[in-house]
Amino acid sequence: TTGRFYVGVTGNVQRRLDRHNRGVIPSTRGRGPWKLVGYESHRSLSEARSREQTLKRNPRMRLFLIK
Repeated sequence: TTGRFYVGVTGNVQRRLDRHNRGVIPSTRGRGPWKLVGYESHRSLSEARSREQTLKRNPRMRLFLIK
């Protein structure tokens, strides 16, 4: 493991994970394999994007995903 985390928004978690592991997503290509350590469900895309930005601004908040 590289100790790196990817935080993103998607409507289909398994499809997104598969695409990252196949190297289809440029931002994570060559850094896999990736494994899902957690996810959150939100009522709207705007809520999900807001949470994504919070996690990206403060990496320490991601620690809850791996406990």
